[in-house]
Amino acid sequence: MTKKTFKGCKRLDIMMKKLFLFCLLCISYFNSLAQELKVARISISTPNLQITDPEIFATLEAELNDFFNNTKWTDVAYQDYERIETTIQINIKEELDNRTFKADLAIQASRPIYGSNQATSLLTHADKGFVFEYEKFQPLEKSENTYYNNLSSIMSFYAYLILGLDYDSFTQFGGDPYFQIALNIVNVIPPDVLGVDKSWRSVDPTNNRYWIIENLTSPRVRPMRDALYRYHRQGLDFIAEDPEKAKTVILAAAEDIRAVHQDYSRAVVIPMFTNAKREEIIEIFKNALSSQKSAIYQLFSKMDPTNSTKYRQLIR
Repeated sequence: MTKKTFKGCKRLDIMMKKLFLFCLLCISYFNSLAQELKVARISISTPNLQITDPEIFATLEAELNDFFNNTKWTDVAYQDYERIETTIQINIKEELDNRTFKADLAIQASRPIYGSNQATSLLTHADKGFVFEYEKFQPLEKSENTYYNNLSSIMSFYAYLILGLDYDSFTQFGGDPYFQIALNIVNVIPPDVLGVDKSWRSVDPTNNRYWIIENLTSPRVRPMRDALYRYHRQGLDFIAEDPEKAKTVILAAAEDIRAVHQDYSRAVVIPMFTNAKREEIIEIFKNALSSQKSAIYQLFSKMDPTNSTKYRQLIR
């Protein structure tokens, strides 16, 4: 081999190594942009199915999981340990015809607690009696400013709601852009859909989709959102490092949330908060100072009166 040929081979070898490194960097980059809700798990139950082919719901379940897990909801890079864990259970309650269904939805979402291997619940919510149309292989579309179908709008609404709650837990009012998108979804629902799915409307019950996002974008609830940031980022995320200081921060945040409850007693975000945090609060304060236990009991038995007996264990 001549010296010239050898140099050419060496140059080619260097180029191949650079190309390999570039490919690795690309893979790493695109992995870092992986979807925020990648660990979403969605299941559908059909206990009363009579006229519809069960395969339709198997297809829908797969499409819903793909929709949540493979849609890029934000422009922010999430690391694996930052992903929001989401579980959705859809129970088909009634077949209105072979392509129109009434269903209940139960949704839970949590994010990691820093400095631990545990997670904290961001949302535990039930959406009952929503109506949707679906045909096999019908596409689901990310909805922001355009209405495609009710199922796409509902799923997009909850995706952005969860993202907003997650961002609020890390940065003061960090959820604003995602709550705004959820509000946009509500605002573009067509009148004929509003007539069928009242959860998009400002009617009773007040725990529907309309009121959830009304609360979260309302100035009356802004002090609660600030308190939720302190609860999570300044309290819970430091509970492994400094548990006593974390409890003090969490208690102060709970007092501010109670103040919002006093000012806006019908706010749906209050029961949303207590549903998500009930067991966590009891666990955090079960070994706290007597004064802290008493304060937590007083606060939560007023915000969550139907479950006051659960908090009573703190003061026994």
